[in-house]
Amino acid sequence: EIYSYTRENVIFDDISKEKAHRIIEKNSDYPYLEVQIYSKRKYINESLGSHILGYVRNVSSSEYEKMKDSGYKKDDIIGKQGIEKEYESYLRGQNGYRYIEVNAHNRFVKTLEEEKSKIGDDIYLTVDFDLQQKITNYMNEKEMKGAFVAIEPKTGKIITMVSNPEYPLNTIISKMTTEEWDGIMFNKDRPLENRAITGRYPPGSIFKVISALAFLEEGLNPNEEFFDPGYYQIGKWKWRSWKRYGHGYTNLAKSLIESVNYYYYRAADKYGRKKILEVADAFGIGKKTGIDIPGEKPGLLPNNEWKKKKLKEPWYTGDSINLSIGQGYLLVTPIQMAKAYSILANKGYTYTPHLVEKIVTQTGKTKEIKGEKIEVNYNTEYMEKIKEALVETVEAPNGTAKRLRTKGIRVAAKTGSAQNSKYKEPHSWVSGYFPADKPEIAFTAFIEGGGSGGKDAAEVAKIFVDAYLEKEKNIEKN
Repeated sequence: EIYSYTRENVIFDDISKEKAHRIIEKNSDYPYLEVQIYSKRKYINESLGSHILGYVRNVSSSEYEKMKDSGYKKDDIIGKQGIEKEYESYLRGQNGYRYIEVNAHNRFVKTLEEEKSKIGDDIYLTVDFDLQQKITNYMNEKEMKGAFVAIEPKTGKIITMVSNPEYPLNTIISKMTTEEWDGIMFNKDRPLENRAITGRYPPGSIFKVISALAFLEEGLNPNEEFFDPGYYQIGKWKWRSWKRYGHGYTNLAKSLIESVNYYYYRAADKYGRKKILEVADAFGIGKKTGIDIPGEKPGLLPNNEWKKKKLKEPWYTGDSINLSIGQGYLLVTPIQMAKAYSILANKGYTYTPHLVEKIVTQTGKTKEIKGEKIEVNYNTEYMEKIKEALVETVEAPNGTAKRLRTKGIRVAAKTGSAQNSKYKEPHSWVSGYFPADKPEIAFTAFIEGGGSGGKDAAEVAKIFVDAYLEKEKNIEKN
């Protein structure tokens, strides 16, 4: 009779070398037992880039039912998250098999048919893991929960994508006790959550570049000044500036440099929500970016239809005012904001963010991965004016992003602080790009409950800017 070997015959899995040797020694007593060596995934770094790489584990019953027609077996190992899951069909390879003949005593006689397994393709990432490590180390050292994303605006290649805290890859692919699994799954710091693509947060003032472009498109004169007394009032309702007695006379540039809320309150009252929503939608706010790993969330770009349906309320002027400064019902992911600033950096276009650079088969055939071009049709002169204001936000003595000041290079950036109900301090944001005149990188840093965007988030971004420039300098030397 012919029996096909499957792992359904496995009695013990993942045993130690010592146990294996003991079984081999007693093979004559148990001729039907066989010790086999099999491959097991091992991650070089225990947790670095865990949200990018993802992990593999045994196929579940429900997954098997969906995948069995594609040649999967009940005991197969499959990608569960990240690159491992998204590129499963490339990484998997092909199972081999061996049909053998045994005698009446169940002893091996001969091999009847055999096909060797084929290993999968090699996948090369766009990520610079030296820079990834720098950001991760800093965030761990400061016990920060948040995300950092850096993208090449002209290609869509993701150079760094950190979500902190991370999770232990080699632990999660091994046999774990219920307590060990619960310790990861129900950890209050949510290490399994990829904050860069699934965390939905109000963006605060980093959204003001969207509002500024919308108001300019509506006819706002960037040079016209409006006096900020410290609040904006409609009837009995007041919206306050973060500076108690206001910022005085303010034009577009100053509104970004000092993050003057009054300027946006007034413009939102005059021009309304329509253009803000249009520009935000064009820049990808409230939509998935299309990054090549699973689980991305779209965020929320609220409009009057959404509010009517969700809250059974009409859209008020106050909603437009809150929207203009990145508050209210608006929710974004860090990667969305990095993509939006990529479009701003290029003055109207970028490419779909992606983590994989190329796929190489075992025969050497290469498939290059390129992002899809995304274009917006807005006045480039307006984007240039916004850029110059963002440079001054870094360079000016009273600029909110002055921590990003870097010798010999112009960085364009905007900070943000977003109120939230979970932390005593607001969420901390900074988004930007550099060099300002020929952008190589667009970035977003986000820290949960980090306070002012000019502090924690800017510190993380500064670590990246310095490390990136140092690395580029060393490449040029060599």
